[in-house]
Amino acid sequence: MRAFLVVVGVSLLAATAALAQTANMTPEQGIAAAAANPEGGVTGTFEFIVQSVGDAKSAKGAIIYLNSETDYRAPTNISAMIMPLTATSLQKTLGGPLKEHLVGRRVAITGTAKQTRIDFLDERTGKRVGQYYFQTRISVRGADRVRIF
Repeated sequence: MRAFLVVVGVSLLAATAALAQTANMTPEQGIAAAAANPEGGVTGTFEFIVQSVGDAKSAKGAIIYLNSETDYRAPTNISAMIMPLTATSLQKTLGGPLKEHLVGRRVAITGTAKQTRIDFLDERTGKRVGQYYFQTRISVRGADRVRIF
């Protein structure tokens, strides 16, 4: 009987650990895990409510940023960096700009979150001014990596 209870206990612990590994991470959990592994970041699914949407131009089109905070520079923000082809695909699916369709919605983003150093630049010269902050970003290539609730 004792051996049976030990086997059941170990099985329950293993099942709990497996569930914990597959659970979606909050922004706080993702940021902490990415900071703990600066070289490789952390791979998983990150779930949050989109508080703001930004964009940046690239050679292949606009990169769209889905932010967990209204201030994308906040240390508690995690940004899903939606690459141009993925952004175009999502916009077609949703029927318009991501900013109009995703602010206030819960999303689950699958990918690798990494800490990225962001340098402040002099507006006139474009050179670094010596100040910076870190942003946690998840690079998203593929609409199948974005779930919208």
